[in-house]
Amino acid sequence: MVKKQNNRLGAQKGFNEIRTHPFFSNFDFDALLAKKLTAPFKPKLSGTLDVGNFDAEFTSEDVVTSAIPEKNLEFIKRNQEQFTEFNS
Repeated sequence: MVKKQNNRLGAQKGFNEIRTHPFFSNFDFDALLAKKLTAPFKPKLSGTLDVGNFDAEFTSEDVVTSAIPEKNLEFIKRNQEQFTEFNS
């Protein structure tokens, strides 16, 4: 929990700095990258809109929408293939 972004773990040497930190000494990053790890906790859901695992402080807030400028929206649409792995 470091406020200044440039002082955070990984800010100087990227992923290697995180990977070699003593906190992660027993963590198998190769298995993580190969998607061979099982999540240590998988919440039970009653449906795709179930928000029961979130504090009511956040789920009772009014929904705020933000408009994306059209030029940014077009860029996002053109670059969706960069995010295909996030859906698996």
